[in-house]
Amino acid sequence: MEVHHHTHHPKRWKEYFWEFFMLFMAVFCGFLAELQLEHYIEHKREKKYIERVYKDLKKDTAFYSQYKKYLSGVYHLMDSMITQLHTDTYKNEPDQFYLMGLRARAGRYFEYYNTAFEQMKTSGNLRLIQNEQLLDSLVNYYYLLDKRVTIIDSRGLDVLTELTKAINTFFDAGYYTNNGTFDDGILFTRSFYTQNARFPESTAQNKLLLKNLCHQRKGNVKSQVNFLMDLQKMSTRLLQQIEKEYEIK
Repeated sequence: MEVHHHTHHPKRWKEYFWEFFMLFMAVFCGFLAELQLEHYIEHKREKKYIERVYKDLKKDTAFYSQYKKYLSGVYHLMDSMITQLHTDTYKNEPDQFYLMGLRARAGRYFEYYNTAFEQMKTSGNLRLIQNEQLLDSLVNYYYLLDKRVTIIDSRGLDVLTELTKAINTFFDAGYYTNNGTFDDGILFTRSFYTQNARFPESTAQNKLLLKNLCHQRKGNVKSQVNFLMDLQKMSTRLLQQIEKEYEIK
């Protein structure tokens, strides 16, 4: 019985090189595919978050337009009250001036929507925004809102509180009659009316105080409008940047 010995020829260096090269390429291509997949997933997450931020900015710009109209109404109301107080013509139509007094005591707080941005910030997903200019603009916008709105509202409330105190020395609430029921959802300024109202005895000093506080609220409203217009410009630019960067309409 013969035994045959098989001889193994040693591989040449080129064969080792190609085996190593093919293995390297397989690993490298797998790495690239995984990296590309991760980039694709993060891009989708980025766009999802940005779409939410975009919707919040849309709400902001809509509120700014509405709030500006409201502030315009307050400004002209204060102007009318000052004129009537200064010329004593408020006595000619007391029921109308009582209505103006109701409107003058009503206030409205500043609103803004930052839920989407705060979610990105707290979860560390702001890093997903690749456009650094857009990221900086968003950070600056929400920083301004966070720092300034509280101060604006606080100052407005202080002026409104003092104005209300002055109105309370000038009007007699006994002349107000309920308009509707408690739970009918009617706005405060439409909940009451007067007929044949009279003004209580008031000093010239009280009238001067009321007139000056109306003027002070005019100034406060003007500063709010200036701030509002700055925010409106910023939010509009941000919307345009997002629409261009992410092709959102």
